[in-house]
Amino acid sequence: MYNVYHEFFWSGPIKALDRPTPEPWSTVIHADFWINNFMFHRDQQSGSIDGVKFVDFQNYVIMSPLRELVFFLTTNLSAEVMEHSFDDLLDLYYKNFIEVLKRLDIDTKVFSRDKFDERIKIDGFKEFLHCPFFIKIMTAEVDDPDKVKNFFGLLMEEKLDSLFMEKLRRCVKKFVEKGWLYQVDENSID
Repeated sequence: MYNVYHEFFWSGPIKALDRPTPEPWSTVIHADFWINNFMFHRDQQSGSIDGVKFVDFQNYVIMSPLRELVFFLTTNLSAEVMEHSFDDLLDLYYKNFIEVLKRLDIDTKVFSRDKFDERIKIDGFKEFLHCPFFIKIMTAEVDDPDKVKNFFGLLMEEKLDSLFMEKLRRCVKKFVEKGWLYQVDENSID
């Protein structure tokens, strides 16, 4: 089974999707950005979160940060947040993205909201195949430590539990809703 998967995906579609991200959208990204790679600090008196650190940077690559955003939002949000606050989170990200660029004295004209929305469609399409595999990892019931050692075996296991199917359904639904399942020609963006 692994050989069929490897031959089909890595020799064709995946290889085409990993072309370098054109400027100005290239940056260093984490490439494994999920909630288990966050460490939160709570204020001892109020109990509120007052700090966050990201860990596990061995997979970092140079790509568009919007791939990371699409991946995180479509694989890590609760059903309620995915349904009711997804667009608000995209808006918040864009607003903060522009604010940070301005603080760094970077010209933001090339990062208009229209260009952001065009880029996220391209990156959403590219990131789609990553999501189901990762949802499988997130929802795996690992009762045997040897299963974790056999990573590809865990991914290829035929058992698909209800939690996996529910998260996958929400993920695919969001990709369809946002129009991220359709390939956009990168060359059509200025």
